[in-house]
Amino acid sequence: MRKEKEKISGKKEKETNQKAAEILLELKSSFSWRDKILRDPRINFTREKMDQYFMIFINELDVKDDLYKPLSEIKRHFFNWIIIKANKNGSPKQTKHKADPTTPVLKGGYGYNDAIDLPGSEG
Repeated sequence: MRKEKEKISGKKEKETNQKAAEILLELKSSFSWRDKILRDPRINFTREKMDQYFMIFINELDVKDDLYKPLSEIKRHFFNWIIIKANKNGSPKQTKHKADPTTPVLKGGYGYNDAIDLPGSEG
């Protein structure tokens, strides 16, 4: 009974590894899709760095048992996933400049530390 389970788990592992390799090859060989991702202003990676992220992504798909989803869905998921990774790994986020309510208006701050004094704005 135990040997039979080991055979089944070994066969499943081999199939999973083969499927992961197929997906990795497809992602790496989809040049126009990769170029589209690399041109996105939110992503600041080289092709080599992206290849490393492909491996991480494939491993996550394996853990979540998502390797057997359609390739179009996997590509869409990767695009969203890589944008999140880019933001976490040092790509500058675009943040809105927020007013500082502690800056007095009479100083010309209007709530912003670097505001310009306009003539007639003193109150």
